Amino acid sequence: MPADTDVLSELDLGEPPQELLEWAKENINEDLETRDELLEELRNLIYERGECIPHRTDDAFLLRFLRARMFNVRKAHRLLVNYYEFKENNPEFYDGVNLRNLLRIGDKDIITVPPYREQTGRRILLYRMGQHLRSISSPLSNKAVVS
Repeated sequence: MPADTDVLSELDLGEPPQELLEWAKENINEDLETRDELLEELRNLIYERGECIPHRTDDAFLLRFLRARMFNVRKAHRLLVNYYEFKENNPEFYDGVNLRNLLRIGDKDIITVPPYREQTGRRILLYRMGQHLRSISSPLSNKAVVS
């Protein structure tokens, strides 16, 4: 591929392919028929317990926690609470992280997403950290991610 040719693609953020949905149903208990009900149950549990105040409660955000805990609502809630406790107790990992700094990572090709999926339909992320280690400041320094 010529070095001076840019490849542009829109990132597909829609529903995964049918094969991946079937895999998710078998392996992590994700069922399209019960997903909305479990999302609402998780949302209600967040408000009932009041252990954390998430900045987002939209479906896409909460699905991350349900998927990580195989659609067990109580375990997903515990993961969400732990996530927010970690963020509160470790601000050095989150301060200074903003869109401008993240765009620099993309501009330096540290992380790229090819316009295609692998054979089972999953997205591919390429991390090229070794090429740019000098341009990255310490994550504990409260400085920009990329200088």
